[in-house]
Amino acid sequence: MQRSAELMTVGCFLSRFGAVGSDGKSVPPHEAAATTWADTYLCFYRSLSGGRSIRQFGHALKNTRDEFDGFFPNGRVGWRSTGAEREARPLTPDMQIVFDRCSELSRPDHWDLISGFHSLAWNRIDPSELDLSSHEGGGADEEDVTSRTEGGRKVVLSSRVERDPRLRAQAIRLHGAKCTACGFDFEAAYGEWGAGFCEVHHLSPLGKAENARLTNPLYDLAVVCANCHRMIHRRRGVTLSIAELRAKLDARGFQ
Repeated sequence: MQRSAELMTVGCFLSRFGAVGSDGKSVPPHEAAATTWADTYLCFYRSLSGGRSIRQFGHALKNTRDEFDGFFPNGRVGWRSTGAEREARPLTPDMQIVFDRCSELSRPDHWDLISGFHSLAWNRIDPSELDLSSHEGGGADEEDVTSRTEGGRKVVLSSRVERDPRLRAQAIRLHGAKCTACGFDFEAAYGEWGAGFCEVHHLSPLGKAENARLTNPLYDLAVVCANCHRMIHRRRGVTLSIAELRAKLDARGFQ
């Protein structure tokens, strides 16, 4: 899907004024009012999605930012050629036009150019809008995604990892209810009884986190069937990635 000039202008700003924090990690420009890149991309989704899903839009804006990274001293490598010099890959003609125009702007003027596309509305979810008793993914609209803190410890009879059920509902709503590893569809197998049901897997296990952390259902969670979920965690201390599990399925000729 072709990227609009507006999306490229946003990507240019994020690349130009993104920074590297004291911990050495890349951080978004302060104007975005978001602490992570994933949340920063979501701030522009409502205005600039162009028919993309949230996941597609996030990748499109990140890739755009990456393409500009090689041309700004922002501490990131960006997309480089494979030669010994590792030079920045040439921009497309459309991106070059955006780059030339934006490079002449001051930071406030560049932000003024894109601020009208920026919105924090996605981060205002009323918990009462989410049906926490249902497994059918009901709740906020697809673009109303928020990072929520989970992974803290609650003492019941023992210490257990705290989970937020709203994230499960949002993950199924965003990714669908088919297993991302094997494609199993509970509704196709069980009819209405299985509609909207699937398990949700943390791509980075919560049990390994020492403290509570933010979980973004778009980037941190995957929808998998019960079988695949068990295979991912089959061996203690080993967590397979979705790609590794798919490779095992492919090796067996599983369709």
